[in-house]
Amino acid sequence: MSSERRLHPRINTDLPGELELSGNTYDIRVVNLSLGGFLVEGGSELAQLQYPAEPAVMEVDLHFGLEDTPLHCRCRVVYKRRQSYSQIGLGLRILSLASAAEEAIREFVDDNLVVY
Repeated sequence: MSSERRLHPRINTDLPGELELSGNTYDIRVVNLSLGGFLVEGGSELAQLQYPAEPAVMEVDLHFGLEDTPLHCRCRVVYKRRQSYSQIGLGLRILSLASAAEEAIREFVDDNLVVY
């Protein structure tokens, strides 16, 4: 019996990307993805990201490529976690995504999903 309770299955990846917030850009790696969101990791500069006072949410733009498709999406940061001394992980929930990008993610997940 599986204990997986996620709405969308996640696929592990190692894709270079860029996170954009308030005119600043940060190099990141997309370490897993799903139709609902992403886990990205970046250097210690991500530790400096602060949630705004009002509203108490942080929204970012994520840019990366998946096979031959460039992906650009608006995401909400749902958590920030130190992965190691020099690595910060951000959990991102997708807020907006073009239909072609959504289809590219769907195909990637379907092609890489391992069912036990």
